[in-house]
Amino acid sequence: MRTPLLTITLTLTLSLAGLASADIFQCPAPGGKTIYQDAPCAAADEPAIISPGPGSRYVGPPVVPQAKAPDCIEIIRIDAKRVPSTRFNEEIAWKVLINNRCTTSFPSRVRFQALDDQGYEVAFDSTTLVISPGEENVATSSLFLTRAQSDRAYRTKAIVYTQP
Repeated sequence: MRTPLLTITLTLTLSLAGLASADIFQCPAPGGKTIYQDAPCAAADEPAIISPGPGSRYVGPPVVPQAKAPDCIEIIRIDAKRVPSTRFNEEIAWKVLINNRCTTSFPSRVRFQALDDQGYEVAFDSTTLVISPGEENVATSSLFLTRAQSDRAYRTKAIVYTQP
């Protein structure tokens, strides 16, 4: 008789505990410190919600705009090779050869992606470089994948973005 009563009591207690959650806000404090509170910040700035409660709308950090590279920048070749790895992960060493036919340099970000057979991104790596005019530029790095990601990876792709 005690076991069902204990089970019911625990079930009700745990289910009601989920209703008591709330948003946690990260707010600036005097002296450059950061405080955490359960009410919106008093300052005019938009607070960051670190732990959204049920029904709240998460507002992430501002997105830095990225523009596709102009037409005078083109990817000439993408080289990728699997590097010997452990049984838990795998490494793909990659190199992207980029030609800049423009007359100016571009601070850029090269994003290297591993995609599955449906074209969805499995993993990515990126690096920044200044793409100089009139010459071929090379971006290189390594992408580390878990074994599960490696099993899903079907093809690779690179995209060049110019930085503002």
